[in-house]
Amino acid sequence: MKHSNKFYAVLSLGILLFFSSCASLKETSRFYSNTVEIKSSGASKTPIDKAVPIRVLILKTTNTFVLTGEKGFVFSEPSIFSAAEYLIKIENEKLSINDNIITAECITFSPVSNVFALGKKKYRGSLTVCLENGNILAINNVELEKYLYGVLPAEVSPNWDMEALKAQAVAARSFAVRQKLKTKDSHYDLDSTVKSQVYNGLNIEHSNTNKAVDTTAGLVLSYNGEVVEAFFHANSGGRTADSAEVWGNDLPYLRSVDDPYCYSGAHYKWTFEIDREAFTTLLKDKGTISGDLQSISVYDRTNSGRVKTLMCRDTNGETAIKATSLRNFLGVDKIRSTNFTVEARGDTFHFEGLGWGHGVGLSQEGAQ
Repeated sequence: MKHSNKFYAVLSLGILLFFSSCASLKETSRFYSNTVEIKSSGASKTPIDKAVPIRVLILKTTNTFVLTGEKGFVFSEPSIFSAAEYLIKIENEKLSINDNIITAECITFSPVSNVFALGKKKYRGSLTVCLENGNILAINNVELEKYLYGVLPAEVSPNWDMEALKAQAVAARSFAVRQKLKTKDSHYDLDSTVKSQVYNGLNIEHSNTNKAVDTTAGLVLSYNGEVVEAFFHANSGGRTADSAEVWGNDLPYLRSVDDPYCYSGAHYKWTFEIDREAFTTLLKDKGTISGDLQSISVYDRTNSGRVKTLMCRDTNGETAIKATSLRNFLGVDKIRSTNFTVEARGDTFHFEGLGWGHGVGLSQEGAQ
């Protein structure tokens, strides 16, 4: 296989990975001990400094919640007494823990068993609770590799082939390291939802995905000596997207490529229907149209075949709308990608599409 200036990292995993953005490997050395030199395009295995945690926001709420730990906790706040569980809430604009007002902005609970629970969800590591702008932030401090244990089975099926799971592990690790390097929030590095990558803690861990993490431990992706931001999506619909067409940033290693491997994926095809009245109401509420919707049609497409702009015709004229905006309006679980066709069928608008996700980077079902 010939390599070019585009980013093709084989990683001995047997599949191609395509990713985006960058952060300096010199910065990465803050989190890795004995970091080795990484050349232009590829990956390197480096020993992880496991004392450095990833900080993951697992809950943001104004409501009361309960923290438990099987063998109790260690903490430095003298006003908190040992208990089987801790009731955490906001009281008089301060943190209240078991009805004790805490003046500190944040407090960390370190479980003796190295496992704690919020409700029925269990997590490794420790928990930091902060009060920020009237919200309680619950932040899981967890070693990077243990964090990945709770990411992989939330992002892909643990029953997939090991090589695909290993590819996902490298992608998720690279993404996490990059986010830690560039984070601007003083309290946490990543969200536990699709805003970053999904993380569900200890409950969902699986021996197969844990093995994929362990086998690739310390492996990160780079381009020209920089850690990449490793984007991925469920299914490309047959062709991945160029970063420029989705986000406007033209990256030489994120070009659109054919992905015939995804055709048998569960999310390769999708359909969605919405009636005219509901569609009209939605578009009016979003300020897209002012009259009653008569038709909607594709105006132009990107080079990878995804819809770029649609034209809405209502009783007051025509209005252009971006496909990405329409997808957000209707819901990304309904309009699963911007690679679709749309037509009116009586009083119903019928969408047929390919793939699920933005299409940039690793096609998970294509990899499998």
